[in-house]
Amino acid sequence: MSNYFKKIAFVMLFLCAGIYGTVNAFEKQSEEITLEQEEQYLVATFEGHSDEGFKFLLKDDTAMIFNKVSDEVLELFDLKSDAYKGKTFEVAYVSKEKEGETVLIITGLKELKPKNKNS
Repeated sequence: MSNYFKKIAFVMLFLCAGIYGTVNAFEKQSEEITLEQEEQYLVATFEGHSDEGFKFLLKDDTAMIFNKVSDEVLELFDLKSDAYKGKTFEVAYVSKEKEGETVLIITGLKELKPKNKNS
């Protein structure tokens, strides 16, 4: 009878450890969930790409650095080259909170043509 209780205790211990591990895994996943905001828009001039990210300059000379660019945008605009430096764009982006930091991601770009002064 003593072996029976040892087996039951072992099984109960094994089940409790499994449940604890599962609950712990869910808690860690919930910490990694990011909060996504609505897509936002701005007009800015592309300044270039560096290790920090993709730098755009707003009309008031405020710099915005975007951490990431969607693959769809990079297929249309090679922002890692110098080809688009100095060009003005309408930038669509989202900001996500990840591990306590704000990550800015470009989701869309539309190149704006310079306005003709004769118009």
